[in-house]
Amino acid sequence: MTSTHNTSIMYPIQPSSTGQILPFARLLQRRGAGRLWLGQSLRLDTHQLFAALAGMGYRIPMGSGVTLAPLRHPYDAAVQARSVAALSGAPYVAGIGPAAPEFQDSLLPERYAKPLTAMREYMTSMRELLDGGLARRDGAYHSIDAQLIALDAPPVELGLGVLRPRMATMAGAVADVAVTWMTPAHYIADTLVPALAKGAAAADRAAPRVATVIHVAVARPGRDIRLAARRGAGAHLSAAHY
Repeated sequence: MTSTHNTSIMYPIQPSSTGQILPFARLLQRRGAGRLWLGQSLRLDTHQLFAALAGMGYRIPMGSGVTLAPLRHPYDAAVQARSVAALSGAPYVAGIGPAAPEFQDSLLPERYAKPLTAMREYMTSMRELLDGGLARRDGAYHSIDAQLIALDAPPVELGLGVLRPRMATMAGAVADVAVTWMTPAHYIADTLVPALAKGAAAADRAAPRVATVIHVAVARPGRDIRLAARRGAGAHLSAAHY
């Protein structure tokens, strides 16, 4: 849900077929409002699922909430995000997150000792590329000297996965959207929003809007709500950083 109270839909598990997410794409297309969100899918890649939907004629806004930075270089992340925008014909939110330290360990030479620095480098490089400029830096975690080939496409907004105040402050300086997960309303209002505003003010820019995931399930006779919650968020509920 954004600051203007637009309700979107997030498919909360990793799909193994496009058919699993088609009902939600159809609903959004019929409604003519809202965005389809997917998290990081390691079964069928998130961006390829979005491209498949676009190829099937679903011209709806889409967003990742969030894909994981250790999986791809900022250049490839920018290409993937712009490709979804171009194929869908709608603005795309490219939500990025640093991933859990254990996931970083499994893919990187060493985990991000300074996640804020890693994500600032990543987001800044993506923004420069998507704005058509030359991204050039020799960073602590991400180095680049490149420019995207020109392509007409709807705009790409950069989202940053935000859980804690320091990341929110940084997001205020570099992101268009702060994407939160399993964050209560009072925590967003009292902790994250002020931190976003602080970072935005320091960078002399508007504060990012907030897109927060709220897990819901239809109440039906015989439905085990605890089981539904575990299927939708079990992996995160067991993670140390949550």
